[in-house]
Amino acid sequence: MRNQKGFRGQLLFLLLIPAIVTFGQTKQNDLQGWHPYTPTRLEWLAVEANSTSSISLTENLGFSISFAPIEKEDAILIFVSHSPTVDRAAMNAAIRNSRDLINMIAKQKGWSVWLRIKEHISVINY
Repeated sequence: MRNQKGFRGQLLFLLLIPAIVTFGQTKQNDLQGWHPYTPTRLEWLAVEANSTSSISLTENLGFSISFAPIEKEDAILIFVSHSPTVDRAAMNAAIRNSRDLINMIAKQKGWSVWLRIKEHISVINY
């Protein structure tokens, strides 16, 4: 008798596993953040460049640099914002370094044949 109760409990548990797994999957599939998505090469490049080389705007530095893919082009944008009193030499050196980084990544991945790099530079008036 004792073995039958243990067997029934194990059987009930085994029968409930698919229901628990299915409930968990259904709940997760309802969440927008869990839908599959495959980034493009340019999106991955922008993520990589932003994670390693973006520069946040500070009062002392006077400029920021970030990266974004350009829609409908095989290009990545180096987006630069700066104050009117920025040290232009330092900013230009950082832009050159950003271009060098992107060119290095593109060459490693075999993308240098098609990848173009563009810049958007704007002044921030506080």
